[in-house]
Amino acid sequence: MSRGFTIPELLVVIFIMSFMSGLVLVNWRAGERGLALDRAAHKLGQDVRRAQELAMRAQPFACAAGSISGYGVFFSQDMPESYSLFAECNGNNAYNDGTDGLVETVSLEPGISIQDVFPALPAVKRGSVVFLPPMPVIAVTSGTASPIVRTQMAVVLQRADDSSLTRRVTITNKGIIDID
Repeated sequence: MSRGFTIPELLVVIFIMSFMSGLVLVNWRAGERGLALDRAAHKLGQDVRRAQELAMRAQPFACAAGSISGYGVFFSQDMPESYSLFAECNGNNAYNDGTDGLVETVSLEPGISIQDVFPALPAVKRGSVVFLPPMPVIAVTSGTASPIVRTQMAVVLQRADDSSLTRRVTITNKGIIDID
């Protein structure tokens, strides 16, 4: 009696290993795309917290007009690949281009975009979350010219190549950030 493996046994093992490797490689890219979306959603949440921290420590900012009252984050479907951190300079608790100071424009990862901002005005899908010290007061608003105060706002991120892959970041006027 000989010891060892026969050719059919080796072929079966090689087939099983090849099949399993193929399954892993096929699902690798899908998992990678999902992770990019997760990273973008968590970075958005961290940037909202960063605006809150800037407001709470009363970070100085030189406003072109008016005086700083807090910091916030502005989202818009007009700028689907980015969002803005800003210094609230005119006191209306919403982002106004040209009046409020732009701290930073944050670009989303390639292939990720803002699909929706809600609740918002039907024709204007944009909104702001502003943190006002010292309490902190958190103002969640829709629109920019005549902002409407909301209790929460959701920003939906999606993959450009797969619209079924989305993440929703919900921000409330109590400071809760929820990522679904």
